[in-house]
Formats: sequence, C-alpha cells, structure tokens
Amino acid sequence: MKIKRFLAGLLAVSAAAAMLGGCGNSDDSSSEGGSASKADTSSAAESAAEESTAEESAADSTAEESTADESAADADDPNAGDPNDYHFEPVEDGVDKYGRAGIVWMNMDQWDHRKDLDLCATDEAETSIVPSTNVDVYITGNGTYTVEMSGYHAPQEWLDAGLMCGYFGVELMTEFAQYPDLTFWIDECVIDGQTYTFEHDTDPESEKYQVIEDTEAYEENKQMIKIKNGYGDGLMEDATCWKTTDPITVTFTIGGLPTDKIEDYDEKINVVYGSGSIE
Repeated sequence: MKIKRFLAGLLAVSAAAAMLGGCGNSDDSSSEGGSASKADTSSAAESAAEESTAEESAADSTAEESTADESAADADDPNAGDPNDYHFEPVEDGVDKYGRAGIVWMNMDQWDHRKDLDLCATDEAETSIVPSTNVDVYITGNGTYTVEMSGYHAPQEWLDAGLMCGYFGVELMTEFAQYPDLTFWIDECVIDGQTYTFEHDTDPESEKYQVIEDTEAYEENKQMIKIKNGYGDGLMEDATCWKTTDPITVTFTIGGLPTDKIEDYDEKINVVYGSGSIE
C-alpha cells in the first residue's frame, strides 16, 4: 500500500510539473503573440494616422483650390468688392494740370449712378459696382476735349418701363475761385449713335448760355453742365436714358485759363468699374 501510495504521489508530482511546464510555454507563447498583436495594432494606428494626414492634406488642398476659385470668381464678378474702397489715383508725370473732367450721370427711380469722378459707379445702395468704362481727361489748358462712356445702359425691363435719366452731363473739377474768367461749354454729344450739337455763349443772360451747376458732390471745385435732366432744364429736351452700350462721347471747350492745352500730351484717363461692361 505504501508503495502504491508512493507511486501515486510520484505520478501526481509529475503531472503537476507537466501542467506547470505547459502553462509556462503557454505564457511565453501568449507573450510572443501579445507582442505581435501590439505591433500589428501599432502599425494599423500609424497607417490610419497616415491616411488621416493624407485626407487632411487633400482637404486643405481642396480648400485652397476652392479659395483660389472663389478669388478668381470674385475677380471676374462686376459686383465684387466694396465700391466705397475705390480711390482715384492721379498720374504724376511732371505735367501741370488744372483739373479733370468726365461724364457723370444718375438714373431716375432705379438710381444707378456715377455722381462724381472720385467715386465708383454704383447701384442705389452704393454697395454694388455698376460695370462701365469711362475715358475722362486731364485739363491742361484752354482747348477742346472729348470724354467717353461705354459698357452700361439700364436693364431692358427698366427701359421698357420708360425709365428716365435723372441727369447726364460732364463734371469739371478745377479750382474755380482761382480762375474767375473760366468758361466751360458743351459742343457736341453722341448718344446711341445719334449726334447732337449745342450752341453756347459766355453771357449768362443769353439763352445760349449753358448753366454750370454744383455737382452731386456739392463741393466748390466740382461743377457740371447737364445735357439731360429729368428734374429740370438740360441741353436736351429728351430726358430718356441711353439704350445701348455704344460709346457715348461728349466734346466740350474750356477757356479763360492762364495757358492753352498741351497739344502733344495724351490727356486721357481710362477708368473701368467692375468688368467694364454689362455684356
């Protein structure tokens, strides 16, 4: 019996040792497997991070392209930007100039306007640019000058409704107080391809005298002659708006300044608002 019990004990110890050995191997295997699993997880995380970074880069690139596209679109948009940011930049070329002149206008009821040479052409609220192209001039002395406007007419539905021109004329900017003998009159105007000529006289009592009025800027050094005037007398009885984007040209004469116009000087000033044209 003792021998049997002794043999049974040896068998039990051997079995226990075998079990312990098996657990140890299992733990080692598990440890190795665990390390591999952790490595796989780390690689997967790094891969996911790289994919995320790539996606973010692609998103950033797309956003940049979108911003660039928007900027490009804005550059082509005649209503882009704040018209109140417009500032006329005079040319400094060493030539003495008495001032400037150009076409100014305002539509009645709908109120698109270019009411001053130092302001942008805008809608009624003065928040959107009205596309148009203008050729203003520097005044370099006594002589004849021609100014132009093109690229804009009132929308067809406004014209169909009989929209009138509040005023249309030429603004002259100079130091009037310094030149008490200055004369300024309109000679000719071409609107929608039709030519109109006007008489003038330097005598304020004459019926041919062309009245110089304060402009919408209401400053002493900015005055105008109204060719069309929906609110009163103009050089033309017809106060309807122009109907095409054909260049409107106005020729006028300046006198009474100390010197004559510099004939070999290019006095033209190209001023473009928005896209320059509604078409």
